[in-house]
Amino acid sequence: MRSFLGMTIEEVYSSRSDLRDVPLENPDWEPLTDGNSFMKNGKRMTGYAVTMQDKVIEAKALPADVSLQKAELIALTRALDLNKGKKVNIWTDSKYTFSVVHAHGAIWKEKGVLNAQGNQIKHAEQILALLESIKKCKEVAIMLCRGHQKGKTTPELGNCFADKAARGTA
Repeated sequence: MRSFLGMTIEEVYSSRSDLRDVPLENPDWEPLTDGNSFMKNGKRMTGYAVTMQDKVIEAKALPADVSLQKAELIALTRALDLNKGKKVNIWTDSKYTFSVVHAHGAIWKEKGVLNAQGNQIKHAEQILALLESIKKCKEVAIMLCRGHQKGKTTPELGNCFADKAARGTA
């Protein structure tokens, strides 16, 4: 049985022991991620985007049965995959994906992606893919930014751009 004595909370619960929630200095890349889902003429439209502050890196429509949470997971997974071997700061406005990588993901993986009732958690396959993708970066920080804000900071401006890109591809 593994002992957690002497370990920090981050080492126990984070999906990667050196994963940070504050920006790394001098990153190779600093993308923003977003998912979007809305109804149009009675049909669900879903998409995701990985962007820089003012440039779309990747944006794709997803099938109508994909939820907003899954779109956010896909966006973050793609940002990590696109940065294999790099030092990267990634911004998301999704509290759900942020909590998956910084708290819940490692616990779910350890417990076989089962919830407290013993049932498989939603989006288990995508969560496991995300947790594997985190390992691909040399160094990684995933930060939460407030979504849908009209601010002047890089995360706020970039999040508005990422949101428009995700919505535009849905």
